[in-house]
Amino acid sequence: MICLRPGSPDTTAGFTYDLYSENLKQAWADTDGRCPTRETMKYLAEAPLAFEPGTAWNYSLCHDVLAALVEVLSGMKFEEYVRHTRSGPRSIRWHGMRSSAVESVGYQFHP
Repeated sequence: MICLRPGSPDTTAGFTYDLYSENLKQAWADTDGRCPTRETMKYLAEAPLAFEPGTAWNYSLCHDVLAALVEVLSGMKFEEYVRHTRSGPRSIRWHGMRSSAVESVGYQFHP
């Protein structure tokens, strides 16, 4: 489970949550707005860190980095992995992600 809370490594890595950074704008342009997770990490890796890892806390795109790691380790797209491992009785039945930075996607839980 990916957990975002103050002090956890995913919020102290030095990344920002700047969805309009020059690097991510370039990712959108180069991928026609699709921004596949692993492809986008190449652009995020080129962005300077906001601070030395472990020295401060900030909401960031680290959950995207973790999603890319899941994709590499599982051999599946993150959405497929979540659907495969978390769908079914007493679980999330609908989940999704969209590449538009201004569009938020909700989750539905069906007990």
